[in-house]
Amino acid sequence: MKTICYLRVSSRKRNGRSRQTTESQKLALRRYCQQQQVLEACRQGKYGQLIVWKLDRLGRSTLETIRTIQELMQFKIRIVVTTQGLTFDDSPYLIFLIQLFAALAELESNHASERIRAGLAVATAKGTRLGRPIDQRKRAKLQKWADKGVPVKEQAKRLGVSLASVYAMRGRMELSD
Repeated sequence: MKTICYLRVSSRKRNGRSRQTTESQKLALRRYCQQQQVLEACRQGKYGQLIVWKLDRLGRSTLETIRTIQELMQFKIRIVVTTQGLTFDDSPYLIFLIQLFAALAELESNHASERIRAGLAVATAKGTRLGRPIDQRKRAKLQKWADKGVPVKEQAKRLGVSLASVYAMRGRMELSD
């Protein structure tokens, strides 16, 4: 049985927090593309076994990980997770467990969405402003330009932001067109 191994190491966090830079985003995209190439090679039947370091390397979320496992199992790909001592093959009990985990992951995802929506509704009812605060310099510029009648499109160009961002800021500042 031909085997392929997919190893991806997470980048270290600096000063206790991760740094999202353009370079780190490019690196994450490259890693994701490599993962997709490995999975595509398995789908094409080039390999019969996939070895991964940890289970979470197969997807960005629990649901995505489970779906990836299910898909690979449909192609009769055996999955070995080295650090967790797991082997996924076509055992009926294992298939049942994966389906159960998928249902639980989807349920949790739905509950999380409901909790977020409820929390946002409560915050809005209390009068809490949602979203990023408007920079005071941008606020002053927008106010000045609105008073002078500068077109919204020109304001967006001057601030270096999208038209939608200017409309959102003006709406929060209660400026009319």
